[in-house]
Amino acid sequence: MAQATKTRKSVGWAAVRRARRWTQEQGEWVISEWQRSGESVQRFASQHGLDPQRIYLWRRRARPELRSRSIGPVRPEVVEVKLAQPAFPAESRIVVELLSGRRLSVAEYIDVDVLERVVAALER
Repeated sequence: MAQATKTRKSVGWAAVRRARRWTQEQGEWVISEWQRSGESVQRFASQHGLDPQRIYLWRRRARPELRSRSIGPVRPEVVEVKLAQPAFPAESRIVVELLSGRRLSVAEYIDVDVLERVVAALER
């Protein structure tokens, strides 16, 4: 029971706020509480009188499963990227007008054989 009381006293908002440096146990406890809250770090820190930078630090130090807000491995995401401008500057592209009236904009340095096959396919 003495150990349980000691543990309870070493974690808890009063102990964490007053600690100059957090123990591993305190840091992990704060990160766990933050994750359970679903709040942003800024809001959570403000609500509990903590420095947000300290939470960021402990999030990086914490065990791998505590590094992100979600529990479990982090899955990579595929994000579609749309370029605001063409990949090639306008001066390095050529426009080919087909007999059908369609226009085809291609890189200035396109392989001629490839261009012929594309044009033939479009003219069918």
